[in-house]
Amino acid sequence: MQRAALPDRIFISNVRRILSSQGSDLFARLTTFLNTGDYEGICGLVRENFASSADWDLFEQRLVSERNAHWMPVLERYLEEGQAVIMVGASHLCGENGLPALLSKKGYQIESIRIPAVGRPPTP
Repeated sequence: MQRAALPDRIFISNVRRILSSQGSDLFARLTTFLNTGDYEGICGLVRENFASSADWDLFEQRLVSERNAHWMPVLERYLEEGQAVIMVGASHLCGENGLPALLSKKGYQIESIRIPAVGRPPTP
């Protein structure tokens, strides 16, 4: 429902950019930010990928902030049960409404774990 509330042009523009010659560079930069726990770097990179700041603002509000808020009770239940692995898109990690910030506010300890890159995606 949240995805359907956004214009298709936002997703079309992002997919085109990712599949362009810039795709490998974007992947390399994202990997560096993830491996160093630089959530704000991730946010900046994701923001750069949008055609306009208005598109980013709409995406961030509907598909990041609102989703993260809805996910928190479920994530907390999984974390309390233990042995949880939670995987989300990179944009859910950054900002004051990002999952690390929201979980930290609830008293959870956030620790970045470096996962070595196995390889890079093929260059288009």
